[in-house]
Amino acid sequence: DVPDGQAYPHVLVSHAHEKPWHTMGGATVGLGWQVGVRLHIYSRYQGDKQALDILERIVTLLNFAILTVTGYPSVFCEYITGRVLVEDVEKIETRHIPAEFKVSVHQ
Repeated sequence: DVPDGQAYPHVLVSHAHEKPWHTMGGATVGLGWQVGVRLHIYSRYQGDKQALDILERIVTLLNFAILTVTGYPSVFCEYITGRVLVEDVEKIETRHIPAEFKVSVHQ
C-alpha cells in the first residue's frame, strides 16, 4: 500500500504472480519460473512527461541490471506493456501508468 499523504510522483509494486516454466530434464534440471510483476507509476505533473520519464528510467535500469536468483543461472527481465491513464485522485488530475514486467528464471 501507498502510505497516506505520500508525495507525488511515486511507484507502487503490486500484483506479482508466477507460473512454471519447466523444460525437459527432470526434477533437478530444467526447472524454471516466470513471474509477472505490475508497477504503478503515479504523477500529478501537468501532462504525461514526468510519468513517462519515470517509466523509461525503470525500463532502462531493469534492462541492464544483473539479476541473480540462487539456484538459477539464467535470469531474464522483460518489459511487457504500459499505458498512461488519467484519473482523478482526491479531485486532482493524476497520471497513472500500470506497467507489466516479466522475470524468467531457468536452470
